[in-house]
Amino acid sequence: VAEEMPMVMLDYSDPSAKGFAVVPDYAGGLQEVMKRLFAAGHRNVALLAYDPKTKDLHNFWITFPTTCIQAYEKHGIPVPPRLCRGAAVSAREGYEAGCRIFDDRANLPSAIIGPDGAMLGLYRAAAERGLKIPEDISVIGINGLQYG
Repeated sequence: VAEEMPMVMLDYSDPSAKGFAVVPDYAGGLQEVMKRLFAAGHRNVALLAYDPKTKDLHNFWITFPTTCIQAYEKHGIPVPPRLCRGAAVSAREGYEAGCRIFDDRANLPSAIIGPDGAMLGLYRAAAERGLKIPEDISVIGINGLQYG
């Protein structure tokens, strides 16, 4: 398509495509999120993402966990051993992730960061287990959807 007409990709960048790309500053936003979480006393944050050491990740999916790990290191705070809890993008996946995370009370994080699409399911899993947001756990949605 790019060879036939001018093209601008939104929220996606393909170096092999001829055209322009407009991509959000996920790294800058996540750095600010982590800085605010640390300032509020959070140390055990969970990410709805795969661990970049165990899975080949690209684009947002590598930026997301890598930026959060770098924030821990920059602030001199040990990275939680269970930082990455598996990717979730839909409400169903968010619910399933929330069930796993909230049922493991011994490793309950103080905050969870994940894609907005998963947050409705995560909210449901928290409510079913009597957890209140933000009193018991902080939730940060990424991508700017209104319900995130």
